[in-house]
Amino acid sequence: MKTVQTEVAELQKEEQYLQDVISFAEKRIEELQNKQELLQEEINSQSKLLREEVTQLIRDFDDIVQLTMENAMLSRAQQQYTDAAKEILRLQKLKGSPYFARIDYIDKELDEINCAYIGASGLSDAKTYQMYVCDWRAPVCELFYGFDTGDAWYETSHGRIDVELTGKRQYKIENGRIVGMYDSNSALYDEILGDVLSGHTGPKLKVIVESIQKEQNRAIRFTKAPHVLIYGPAGSGKTSVGMHRLAYILYVQKDQLKSEDIVVLSNNRIFSSYIAGILPQLCEEDVSHMVFQELLDSLLPRRIVCEDFYSQYRVLERLQTDDDFQRSQSVDQDRRALIALKYSKEMLLFIDRYFKEYTFDLPDIMFEGEILLTAEELNLRMQRRTLDYQGKDMGETYDQKLDFLIEIVKKAYENYFLEHQKQIQDSLAQRFTDENGDPLEESKLQVRGKWLRRQTVAETVETIRERNQLDTYTHLVRILQSFAEKTGCEVSLDEAFREDWEYGSIAFEDALLYAITGIYAGEIKTFPKVRHVLIDELQDYNPLQLYLVRLLYPQSAFTFLADSSQAVDSVLSVQNFSLLDEIWDMGSEEKIEKLLLEKSYRSSAPINKFAFSWLEKFDKECCSKYSYFERPGKEPEVLNTQMPEEKLWEVAKTLGEHQLVGIITANEEEAGILYEHCDKDQWQLLSEPWEEISGKQVILPLILSKGLEFDAVILYRCMDRLYNTDSFERKMYLACTRALHELYLIDADVKLM
Repeated sequence: MKTVQTEVAELQKEEQYLQDVISFAEKRIEELQNKQELLQEEINSQSKLLREEVTQLIRDFDDIVQLTMENAMLSRAQQQYTDAAKEILRLQKLKGSPYFARIDYIDKELDEINCAYIGASGLSDAKTYQMYVCDWRAPVCELFYGFDTGDAWYETSHGRIDVELTGKRQYKIENGRIVGMYDSNSALYDEILGDVLSGHTGPKLKVIVESIQKEQNRAIRFTKAPHVLIYGPAGSGKTSVGMHRLAYILYVQKDQLKSEDIVVLSNNRIFSSYIAGILPQLCEEDVSHMVFQELLDSLLPRRIVCEDFYSQYRVLERLQTDDDFQRSQSVDQDRRALIALKYSKEMLLFIDRYFKEYTFDLPDIMFEGEILLTAEELNLRMQRRTLDYQGKDMGETYDQKLDFLIEIVKKAYENYFLEHQKQIQDSLAQRFTDENGDPLEESKLQVRGKWLRRQTVAETVETIRERNQLDTYTHLVRILQSFAEKTGCEVSLDEAFREDWEYGSIAFEDALLYAITGIYAGEIKTFPKVRHVLIDELQDYNPLQLYLVRLLYPQSAFTFLADSSQAVDSVLSVQNFSLLDEIWDMGSEEKIEKLLLEKSYRSSAPINKFAFSWLEKFDKECCSKYSYFERPGKEPEVLNTQMPEEKLWEVAKTLGEHQLVGIITANEEEAGILYEHCDKDQWQLLSEPWEEISGKQVILPLILSKGLEFDAVILYRCMDRLYNTDSFERKMYLACTRALHELYLIDADVKLM
């Protein structure tokens, strides 16, 4: 046991090291500021020189070369100035809290005692090679995240390093001062972690480098497979892990991967804004954030308005809960069944088979009554090519096949004209003479022969294109018609689609089918330059969406984040990950590696216990597999009352200590009604997927709360409104797990528990 004197001495030593680090950071800032001054002078001088030279006439090629070189020098100086400014900002931020942990270890091979301080970003002296702070993504930091004291190891580019980890220490540093310090293997560890987790939430996702747990670290650093599914219960840190994983991949693949090569797909702007900005906090350039609906809209013709996922969900939810709506919308009563049919694997296989087995409408290739190639011979050659491409990525698009067919035709005519050159020239000599009526010279006959060949090829190609160059719309109409016939569907799928298309507005499911068909047809282009795609809330993606994303990013690795327990609609979302494997196998032989985060850290223990009671109702296996951090807190309150709205505002008034409070309703109509009765200076209504959290307290429907968290949550009439709907228990589990510290369920005097 350490004596008081020892602890004081250690603290003094630690404080001295902290000041050394801060002093070095300040020295680097000063050096960079001096460098900026010199660069600014160079930029001003170079800009002036260029302005003067541009006003003069460029006399020869040497002047152009000189001007190009000077412009390149200016661009280089400007880039260096920008880089220095970014580094100054990083160092200024680092000064306030340079590191959060330290590890002590013995290298077993070299028998060396080593020490490393770990921070959100690294700091080293390039002249002396002293490493003041290690970036949390550095290989040696695996010792901190992945091991307890004792035997340990980490991987480097030179192989595995075996060590004895002798100490792990964590710090709380604020404004350049140590305000807390403890050893990670002490009895205080869980207490300190609990303090971190019990803090207030906010409108933006937080960096978690100080509290990454072992299973989270494994998922962040996993690079043994290109496609990874990270799954687990609500509050297990999936979103944080996913974003930190991107930062880690950018760090370890810095020579092959840049931020502009990465896309993060979200289902709505609310969630997209929630995670935006976290990568810059981890010292990386931000990546492209895209809402799936915006991506889908960009693939459709401009005149077409596409229904979004949330509108589709609202319609299906109303069909389940509102009898009057059902009776007044008889046409839509079968829509749920039709969507399930269109979202089936059979639909995707049908589209794939349609293009692979497409028989082109071909003429016999002829010249002056002689057949060069029969239509049957052409189709046989196309079939052989299709067989050659089976199993190769996504195969060929329809457009590529048509181009190949045209090349066959061109080659057939070229060969024929070459083999029958004399015969063709004799024929042309009889038909054409010069201005004097004399036979044409041989050179002129050759020109006439080339012109005739080109004209014949052009006419034949035009005939083929007219017969076969179908646009995406026409292909999809044929697919829908054939698929309905094959499945015995009584609804005319193609007729319904044509009517919607004529009015310029199509259903979400048909927009997905259109985009997939367009890629097969070669009319919609893919994004081969994207190298990594992260998709959060994957369980809310239907099979068509998953397959479309796979087609759109053919060269990309994927990170998926999901909790199947939060898939709140059995038709519109993926409630079983085996379906994900089936869809993925259709487009690639590469498998998806699955990594489980089994522990929830978001909510207090009482809230988690209550939420898990809902989970157990529909998935006992998951419930037994998952666990949660035992952080104390208030028990959830179930309040049944004859005056639910009055009770709501009464409870809301008691939650003023929290930074972010969420009132979650069953649907957007109810959220809108509550908003009309609230203090609009205090509350914000989130009713559409393109909105963002402004920092106020929030009123929102359940479907828009995915991925969000609040200090306190009031579920307003969720139980009595949702009781008879699809996946009721899943919806309640989702709603309850939004709360960190306090949870209230206010209903109109119902007893459903």
